[in-house]
Amino acid sequence: MQLVLKLRRENPTYGKTKISVILKRDHAVQFSESTVRRILKHLMNKGLVQKSISAPQKKRKRHFKRHAQPWAYGMKNLKPGQMLQIDHMSVSKNSFSFKHFQAWDPTSKFIHAGLYSNAKSRSAKKFLLELIQKALFKINSIQVESEVFTIR
Repeated sequence: MQLVLKLRRENPTYGKTKISVILKRDHAVQFSESTVRRILKHLMNKGLVQKSISAPQKKRKRHFKRHAQPWAYGMKNLKPGQMLQIDHMSVSKNSFSFKHFQAWDPTSKFIHAGLYSNAKSRSAKKFLLELIQKALFKINSIQVESEVFTIR
């Protein structure tokens, strides 16, 4: 136990596998990985060694702040640009695949569409910049696949 403590203090990143190999190779002591793990656990509980900084960390669940609220069913827009809806779909023709983006404003019946080779964020950004440039009104709110983004 003292040998495991000494090795771990000299090399805080060593785990059960490395320590058991060093014990067998350099000190002629045969401890299994399970035994070394139990010894390390005991030493950690006593506070003699810290958990290795290279050990896998427990993953925390991401919590998203919902800044965007979906439009209420039956909600009516009063002016153009207040409720703009964007959809995209895949189009295949002659073994070629394209992504079709379309923005629609129900008040002014304004439609802007674009065809891109992929549906990555770069294509979406390019489509949005074209939309903002060609729209005849200020865009206040956009709904995309049941998510709403309000421009403040």
